[in-house]
Amino acid sequence: DEGQAKAGVDRAVLSGPPPSGRNVAVLVPLRDAADLIQPFLDALDGLDYPKDRIKLVFCEGDSQDGSWERLQAATAGLAGRYRDIVLLQRQVG
Repeated sequence: DEGQAKAGVDRAVLSGPPPSGRNVAVLVPLRDAADLIQPFLDALDGLDYPKDRIKLVFCEGDSQDGSWERLQAATAGLAGRYRDIVLLQRQVG
C-alpha cells in the first residue's frame, strides 16, 4: 500500500544532490510477453543514445508462455554492450 511504499523511501538519498551523469535506467515489467522481447530489444538497439549509459532492468512474473527463459536467452549476448542488465523474477500469483 502507499504508506508502506513511503516508509521504504530512503530520505537521505532524496535529500542528496541530483545525479550529475547522463546514465538512464529502462525499467521493463513483463508478463506473458515472450514474443515481444526480441522486437523490444531490437527497438532499444535503434535508440540514438550511448549504450554504455543505459541500464536495463527487467522484472518478469507469473508468465505462462516462457517469457523468463526467452528473456534470459535474448539478453545473454548483450553483456558488456549496455551499462548493466538486471533480470528479476517475482511470482505474485
